[in-house]
Amino acid sequence: MKPGIYMLTMQEYLALDALSSGTVHTLLSESPYHARHAQITERTSSKEADIGTYAHAMLLEGGHHALTVIDAPDWRTKIAKEARDDARATGKLPILAHKVKEVESMVASALYFLGNSEISNPFSDGKAEQTLVWTETHDDGEVLCKARPDWLSDRYMIHYKTTLAS
Repeated sequence: MKPGIYMLTMQEYLALDALSSGTVHTLLSESPYHARHAQITERTSSKEADIGTYAHAMLLEGGHHALTVIDAPDWRTKIAKEARDDARATGKLPILAHKVKEVESMVASALYFLGNSEISNPFSDGKAEQTLVWTETHDDGEVLCKARPDWLSDRYMIHYKTTLAS
């Protein structure tokens, strides 16, 4: 892939054989083995990662249209599992109804923070989830690099991190 800015799906981004900050972090904090293993294994889903994905969709895509709300206490019933799988098959993010308020609260907190920062009204221009590709040159050649900021405009990049801890 040539250097540039691309609109890729998350799966396409993860499949891109290029150096990312996550790979570098794993390389420095663990080992080359761990970094390579992380590059070639599929991204796994967890409850925490799912909540972050929902919050990203609500904040960066402007609302609930990316979500399919499923009214079930958990994912253990056949009906809930089928509804979840149907949502994913149509490109939607399935979320349990009782989790929606939690995600809305996370998004409201982020919007409040951004609205009171030096970059107030941050989503007035730019695009979500753009993939940046570039090369870094060193003595032994070039390394293809990638990044996927959550929001990219001509003025700034936003990388939205979520946590259930605070």
